[in-house]
Amino acid sequence: MRLNNNYLSQFIVAGRSGQVIIAILGVMAFSLVVGLAVSSRVVTALRQVSYSTQSAEALAFAEAGAEHALKCLADGTCSAGASGSLNIDGAGGNDVDYRISNFDAGAAYVDAFSPLKPGEMVQINLDGYPVNTPVYIHWIMPSWDEFCNQMALEANLVYSDGSGRSYSQRGAWDPWVFWGGLPGYTRFDTPSFSWQQIGGITYIYRVELRPPAGVSPKILRLRFLRGGSLCGGSYGGDVTNHIAVSAPAGATFPLQGLRIESVGYSGKVRRKVQVTRMSPSLPETFDFVYFSGESSF
Repeated sequence: MRLNNNYLSQFIVAGRSGQVIIAILGVMAFSLVVGLAVSSRVVTALRQVSYSTQSAEALAFAEAGAEHALKCLADGTCSAGASGSLNIDGAGGNDVDYRISNFDAGAAYVDAFSPLKPGEMVQINLDGYPVNTPVYIHWIMPSWDEFCNQMALEANLVYSDGSGRSYSQRGAWDPWVFWGGLPGYTRFDTPSFSWQQIGGITYIYRVELRPPAGVSPKILRLRFLRGGSLCGGSYGGDVTNHIAVSAPAGATFPLQGLRIESVGYSGKVRRKVQVTRMSPSLPETFDFVYFSGESSF
């Protein structure tokens, strides 16, 4: 059988043209995929930039609302229960809503303290706390950092006997009693190894502070003393321990301060700031006067 040369040439040319078309379509498809990927990444990056900008703006609005609430509390133009809205940027609607509420009034425990370093102090308001009722103090979480760096606790309970004079009941406890003490160790009382949960947090040690019968407790001041390392290394150091106080069943704490909640808005982003304004505390020199040997003032 003889093939027509013209037919064979036409067949080869047609085959090559089909391959070229397929190659062109492949390049076009690849370019389309790359273009879609690049445009998707650009859109995502733009969204992230827009969200970051709105988030920062919403946070700034929320902080401005909290500062406004603190200012009105300071100048006496607002109090617990107050709320409001502000238009910070002057465009459109309000940018922030804030609300002021009582903090830890009627609570069975108080634990809103930042972790304390040696020498740092917190004060708890007990004015209105039930008479003849003990206060329980809890400290040191079962974490590696806190368990390895346990600190001694100093407490100063100030109370009134109704005669116009105030007195102090003082105490100091050291977890190192369980572990043989420290070099140059001085005598402290021994805390209870309670492993008790307060407000969802477990604390290793607990002590009970009971005022004399019939007196009215006023304030409780707590201070951490030097720390020591159970896990090696030098004693002391820049360590912190958590602390909380609790009341027995049926008893609650009086008002400890005010809480400000401020929510800022920007676009579809909301940011919330929460500020706790604790009741005013006495200066640190107050404890040094008490511990100088005076039992009343």
